[in-house]
Amino acid sequence: VDAGGFDETYFKRIHSKFGEFTGFFLFSSMLNLSLANPEHVVELYKKTASRPYETKTFLFYLGDENLLFTHGEMAKAMRLRYGKMISNTEQLAKVNRVSYQNFGTLFDSWGDKSEIDAWAEVAPVIY
Repeated sequence: VDAGGFDETYFKRIHSKFGEFTGFFLFSSMLNLSLANPEHVVELYKKTASRPYETKTFLFYLGDENLLFTHGEMAKAMRLRYGKMISNTEQLAKVNRVSYQNFGTLFDSWGDKSEIDAWAEVAPVIY
């Protein structure tokens, strides 16, 4: 990948080159769309019932019960509700700050342990 990986740098580069709405292919046949404008993302969530199945390809570690993969009106309403909570820039910065601190504390506590149940320890921090 031109940006050196599939991370925030990649998305900043494609959006600076192609605009707020762009697409790219994975595995030569899986079209992915990327929206840079949060207002467009909210509009998309309002009009779609669920996420594409392919989303699980990259986020499989979240599990099938994760809100991202749950379908139906209740799940859609919850996603919109959570989306509103973190669409505020200050709130998103707070979530980022608190998550960074919590993960740092968690990782520091692992020390030299030879074995860790990462899922059991990280899940409470994620949710």
